[in-house]
Amino acid sequence: MHSEQRTRTSSGSPSSAQVRGMKYSDEIRLITTELAGTPELIQQMLDDAPQSVGLWMLWEPNAFDNQDGQNINGKDGNNDQTGRFTPYWIRDNNQINVQSLVEYDSTAAHPNGIIKGAWYQNPQKNRRQTVTAPLPYVVQGKNVWLATLSVPVVANDRFLGVTGADYNLAFV
Repeated sequence: MHSEQRTRTSSGSPSSAQVRGMKYSDEIRLITTELAGTPELIQQMLDDAPQSVGLWMLWEPNAFDNQDGQNINGKDGNNDQTGRFTPYWIRDNNQINVQSLVEYDSTAAHPNGIIKGAWYQNPQKNRRQTVTAPLPYVVQGKNVWLATLSVPVVANDRFLGVTGADYNLAFV
């Protein structure tokens, strides 16, 4: 970004001078940094979609802010082994909790045959939006059937990551 370095848990909006002259990839980082640092916005997004179990982002190594090495801590959605920004915001008793995503690289199958990491691997490979087939998952200690909507994040023909939402299919 510009001279002011933003952090993964930063808050406050940038000035218009900061936004002018940014590259598209910087704009994506700015928007997602603001999203990551604003639990109220995540809460509102989940409130607006009651069938949604959680919202998430999964960035390629150092694609978010080039600071993975400084974020190997497992906090605020950072992967505790790689430092990749992998937040999964989930609804928990009317509060939002964040944890790191798991199994995104897994090629093992769920009991119904769906690849565990398909929600990430498919949009990574084909650069298109993906909806996974229903799959069993444990959310807040309950077995539910989920479908995941995934959207690749691509800037200047470079794959940066995937963002998406998980939906509980009990409403169907």
